[in-house]
Amino acid sequence: MKRHKKFIFGFLHPVIRSLSLSSLISRSGIYYLVPLYHSIAQPDQPHLRYLYHLRDDDIFLRDLEILLKHYVPVDSEELVKYIYGEKEFTKPVVHVTFDDGLSEFYDIAAPVLLKKGIPATCFICPDFIDNGAIMHRHLASLIIDHLHANKGGPETWKIFHEWKAKHGFGDEYYRNVLLSINYRNRKMLGELATLLGISITDFLKKRRPYLDTLQIIELKGKGFNFGAHSMDHPEFSDLGKEEIAFQVSESIKLIREKFKPTGRLFSFPFTDDGIDLSLFEKINADLTFGCAGIKEDAVATNIQRFPVELYSDRIEYALKKEYFYYRLLRTIGKGMIPR
Repeated sequence: MKRHKKFIFGFLHPVIRSLSLSSLISRSGIYYLVPLYHSIAQPDQPHLRYLYHLRDDDIFLRDLEILLKHYVPVDSEELVKYIYGEKEFTKPVVHVTFDDGLSEFYDIAAPVLLKKGIPATCFICPDFIDNGAIMHRHLASLIIDHLHANKGGPETWKIFHEWKAKHGFGDEYYRNVLLSINYRNRKMLGELATLLGISITDFLKKRRPYLDTLQIIELKGKGFNFGAHSMDHPEFSDLGKEEIAFQVSESIKLIREKFKPTGRLFSFPFTDDGIDLSLFEKINADLTFGCAGIKEDAVATNIQRFPVELYSDRIEYALKKEYFYYRLLRTIGKGMIPR
């Protein structure tokens, strides 16, 4: 979260808390909400532990109950029709999304969503289905957990510092070093994992952090939808336009061929910041999704989502912050993301 945004929230904390969420929603002019989650907090998540402020089972359930008080849940097909002017909503609506195709969507989130009657879309990377590979950020978190627990004793840190010196990282804090390694340099993480005795293959086989084909088919049969999330979750800011276009089009194609989801949906990995109009013109999708919070977008079919895990607050207060900030931006003419 940007520093000035944090300052505003801190300075106006009492004012924001006193506002009516229903009133903020109605005055926003944005009558749909698309929350973004990645997973649900569990004890055995070394690959996620250092990346997100995950909601636990109880908080996730409370989130959903609050959302149901203020919004009507809709599926992705209804949302597409609304965005294309083929359907109108008389009340604010919500469509829940999950990114990365993590196994907790099947084990924990989906049963709760079904019980509450809330549709959801899960965005998945084809390369990770059936646990055939690990995303570089998840590997970074796994290595951080290994170092934090000092699982190899004194030799662990000796190996790490030699590796760090080899790659010219200087005296930076170990977590910062590992989390700074991007998609282009992901082989460095694989190298360190091998040096530390971390078997990525064993982790994928035993922990199975991602959804498998049969789970996705089962979830689709229960009414959940699926979209693409790139082939293997790179930072698009490090890729050329042709590489980005391939990551988008190929992942949409493979997900559609294998699972036949409703519509062509794509969520940008990490962020859609910097994606210009020329790239959107190459994307053959019904809707695309960013994660910049409650904002409008110059590309009407690119939906900005509310990243729930950025907040440790109760969801009703987090939403008050988001709507308040959007109104503030709109007042100064910056409520829409330009392209």
